[in-house]
Amino acid sequence: MQSNKLWPEELSFLESINGDRFQEYRHCPFLTVSFDAEVWILDFGKSEFCTLDFRLKLENGSLLTDETNRLLLDLFKCWICIQSHSDITGGKLISISSAYNSCRRVFSLIDYFLLNAGQFKLSQYGLMNVTENDIFNLLAQLASSNETSTSIYQLPIKLTEFLKREISEANIIELNALIENNSELALDIPDEQDCMLQLDKQEIIYARAILWSKGYYKSDYRTKKRLESYRFSPDYEKLFEIIYPNSIRAFTSKPQAPELLFDQINSYVKEYPRASVTTTLEETMSVKEWSAYRSAIRSLGQLKEIGLPAPILALNATDPAFSHDKFSLKEAGRFKTVPNEIVLKSLRQAIEFTLSNGKQIFDSAIAVIEAARKEGVSCFTYSINNDIRPLLDPKIQAMGVSTWNLRTLISPFESRHGHSARLTSAEYFQRLRNNEGLFEVLRVLFGAIQFSIGTLVARRQAELLGLIAGRSVDLEKRNLIFDNGKSGIGEIREKEARPIPPVAVKMIDLLEYFHKRLKDIGASNRQVELFSYPNMHTGAPGPADTKKYNSNLDLFCDYFETGLNDKGERYYMRQHQLRRFFAMLFFWGNSFGGMETLRWFLGHTDIEHLYHYITESTPGYVLRASKAQFGSEIIRTDPMESKALADIIEKHFGTREFSVLDSDELQEYIEELLLAGRIEIEPIFFMTPDGQSFRIAIKVKESPLEKFNG
Repeated sequence: MQSNKLWPEELSFLESINGDRFQEYRHCPFLTVSFDAEVWILDFGKSEFCTLDFRLKLENGSLLTDETNRLLLDLFKCWICIQSHSDITGGKLISISSAYNSCRRVFSLIDYFLLNAGQFKLSQYGLMNVTENDIFNLLAQLASSNETSTSIYQLPIKLTEFLKREISEANIIELNALIENNSELALDIPDEQDCMLQLDKQEIIYARAILWSKGYYKSDYRTKKRLESYRFSPDYEKLFEIIYPNSIRAFTSKPQAPELLFDQINSYVKEYPRASVTTTLEETMSVKEWSAYRSAIRSLGQLKEIGLPAPILALNATDPAFSHDKFSLKEAGRFKTVPNEIVLKSLRQAIEFTLSNGKQIFDSAIAVIEAARKEGVSCFTYSINNDIRPLLDPKIQAMGVSTWNLRTLISPFESRHGHSARLTSAEYFQRLRNNEGLFEVLRVLFGAIQFSIGTLVARRQAELLGLIAGRSVDLEKRNLIFDNGKSGIGEIREKEARPIPPVAVKMIDLLEYFHKRLKDIGASNRQVELFSYPNMHTGAPGPADTKKYNSNLDLFCDYFETGLNDKGERYYMRQHQLRRFFAMLFFWGNSFGGMETLRWFLGHTDIEHLYHYITESTPGYVLRASKAQFGSEIIRTDPMESKALADIIEKHFGTREFSVLDSDELQEYIEELLLAGRIEIEPIFFMTPDGQSFRIAIKVKESPLEKFNG
């Protein structure tokens, strides 16, 4: 039986010097088993549930869990535990999700050392053989890719080597016979530039055949952008047991090699590719994530406090004084701004759809869910066996709704008359817009409400997801009550109240009406999030999360056919973009007729009062970004509107042809000027014979340097 004593007798004096740290560094709130367990189970709540098996072979054939490797194992384990300790967090109590992200990085770093055990001679020296140059190289590797699957695990190289080795050892005659009998293995080979691996076309086909013959494929895979689905994809969990036998977390989610996916099926997730929502597309790691990895490596040095053999000298390479400029890193991406006219049109559609059809859609959904519950079957099954139209509100019948879900549309009649057993993507989205499926219409409604409230209250998505039905507005129904997403201690968030317009209150009332009806019929018996929507089968509301929230927004955009960019990509909008548009409505209101719409949305008639409402309810940095976008567009279309600002921009970019400048770079520079106080972009209110009006003024301040030089 393994001893519970942490240190050999000769080091026991350390316990009396730094007693409590010995125990504190061996415990963490998410560890559900004893520190000495050979297999760890970590519970990070909603973030992740992790199993770590430390029974791994080192380069000399010994196991990491052998007594001879005790100090190295304890070093790795304590490294994980201290990620939530105040010595590492700077005295802050961090949230479970933050702890998970910190530990996730440490898992990858531990794997880096385990996968290179021979180079570092881990069984002999632990990490004491690691040099400052080794750490510098590790930081450089991390910087080289935004995917640790490439930088840490070298997946493209390792998988290529594995498949080439398998091909060289395979019976080619048997492979050709297998391919002949399964022709789909040879179809749809991507172009070379779209492939991950260093395999030619024939090798790709052979690789597919080998993986197929050995049972290394699994069914149903959806690409990262969620536009394409494939019936078969490599089973990485099985493959990685062979490719990475001595790692603790290699089997976690990794990007699939496109060339190994086959048998593409129609996708109902999105109708078009998504227009990029951020301004940076580079494949290198972001400065923020790289800095977090550097901090994780640096935290290893803390274990010297309890006598563990951490490579202190090597960790000098992680000194924050060393600039990240030495590495090719990606600056944090800025969220791109969707064209104003597209968002304004979508906002009108969202509000009109909700106010015109919302209650009737909810009542119809309740009727179907209740009928299915009475028969003791799922809503899906009920819809197959019964005509749901008599249950629907007359207005919803008139919209064209005929079934619960579009997947039930292939009736025996349609099948007998030659229809495919699965709708094509084009058929699905056409029938979506024909309103044939009630569940899809219900999700479009949720998307419309999310779009409207998300735009008009300008809060973070996490704050909206945390809204609880029945507790999201104050008694006077004038303020939204939410947990601030960026303040508080650990999992505890500060409660905040911010003004909310009447039309948003109507929508919240509508959602709360729906949740109350679900409780009345027994489909819900818990306190639910405001944006929780029913399960397609049971009708019970499931937990609201980012994936579902964004999926509803996507469906809303496809239903109303939101505009495309010049690449044929659709603007599938996200909350980060919508909260900026809230303020943009004001700045552009007089330019494209949005002011009256905005006043109607918010229930204000006085323009100055309207602006005070916006500044009160919109975070400062969001308002600043909106002003910067306004300034950018003005200077590109009419430089004479603010000659002084044009002069500053010309001096910075070296050109007066502002229309040729990258709009995002220009906007970023103007935002820097606002932050530095060199310019102000504010409305000026005045009275006219027709009532109150305003114009946006751009005021340039003299910089201290210019004043001195003058």
